[in-house]
Amino acid sequence: MEKTSFFSDGRNAAEFFLTGRVVKPEDSEYDEARKASNRRFDKHPSIIVFTKCTRDVMNAVRFASKKNFEIRIRSGRQSYEAYSSAENAVIIDVSSMKEIYIDKYLGIAHIQAGVTNLELANALDKAGLAFSCGSCQEASVVGMALGGGIGMLSRFRGLTCDNLLGLEMVDANGNILIATETCNSDLLWACRGGGGGNFGVVTALTIRVFPASEVTVFRLSWNFNQMMRVLNTWQFFAPTADYRLGSELIFRSEKSGLPISASGVYFGNETLLRQTITPLLTTAQPISFRIASMPVNNAFNILTAAPPFAGQYFKNSSAFAIKPFPPSACQDLCSFLACVNSQSFAVQLVALGGVVTGSPPSSTAFCHRNALFILQYSAFWNDPTLAAAHIRQVEALRRKLLPFTAGAYVNYPDQLIKNYDYSYYGANLPRLRYVKTKYDPADFFQFRQSILPFRNKKST
Repeated sequence: MEKTSFFSDGRNAAEFFLTGRVVKPEDSEYDEARKASNRRFDKHPSIIVFTKCTRDVMNAVRFASKKNFEIRIRSGRQSYEAYSSAENAVIIDVSSMKEIYIDKYLGIAHIQAGVTNLELANALDKAGLAFSCGSCQEASVVGMALGGGIGMLSRFRGLTCDNLLGLEMVDANGNILIATETCNSDLLWACRGGGGGNFGVVTALTIRVFPASEVTVFRLSWNFNQMMRVLNTWQFFAPTADYRLGSELIFRSEKSGLPISASGVYFGNETLLRQTITPLLTTAQPISFRIASMPVNNAFNILTAAPPFAGQYFKNSSAFAIKPFPPSACQDLCSFLACVNSQSFAVQLVALGGVVTGSPPSSTAFCHRNALFILQYSAFWNDPTLAAAHIRQVEALRRKLLPFTAGAYVNYPDQLIKNYDYSYYGANLPRLRYVKTKYDPADFFQFRQSILPFRNKKST
């Protein structure tokens, strides 16, 4: 349905129109339209609006405000805790907003809010360009950038939010705001790592892009019994290596039968890469080693993928390592993965450092710039009766490593983190609350772990 009005008398009709593709519970496409990627959640919104332009977003915000609906914002349906949906809410789904404009001369790309990592990478590739992308092809660039944007290119090109130059947002009154370094600069600061859905509906971004180049990609794997040795080597090596190297390390439960794996991308040739990763090649005998040179956007396609848990039940959490793990923490992690009763449990470590540390933690809302690496704990399953057990396992490991970690990543939200706001935003929280109070004082844009304006308490 292209246009609908929920007011029978037609007075001030233009003010109350919902435009775009409007889906309601009685429509045949409703069940498909309301699905989240995480099957743990089964929510039933009152209305889902698939917007095609900024005007559709404005109309949806004004409608929800007038009718006292809760509102949720959705771009890729990949919120780990389904914060982009809610019972009896109006869902504004921007996934159909796909326009991309590339200015090769200025080195920028203007994109609408529905563009995914893969779609932007492919568009830029045709222009001989690339961008500092995240780790999931199907994630929206907007959602990723607003929370930070950590990926293989971060150590060399910065986080995605570091390359965010401007944005268009619809505020709680249904009006358009533009944020740049010279206009609403405090809002732009907050949106560089302050998380999506807190201040308004972002409908478009301007991001910095760079010339695509040849890179060298590697993959290494080891047997499970080499975990302690590999972990200890990687944690000292990867965050301090040549900043042109981005790398990740993945451990899976011993019950999975899968090996330890490390992969990365290097802005240089094969000879230099081999020299750079010598510590990894010599720490233990690998069971496989692959290396290849290719264009950077090809590397993105190889090193990223759709989430392995999409369409399943899953639970994730995260933490940052500010210092290398002592032997006791390494042993705790290895022992846990050896004993955990799950074939799907995994821990992913992504190296930070490099240019990420080149700016102070207060330079953007993303505050974890001094971290050596980020950890993501993951479990996924198909049997809904196993949910409680898997959730307990993720929480058990998170708690076990708390003495050796700090904070959490807002793009990997976890309802079980009680002091979520400080965990996500650290010392930047007061300033973020000030921005929230300025741009959304009535807390119209809220969800379970949203940023609170001052003088407001959230009911959970």
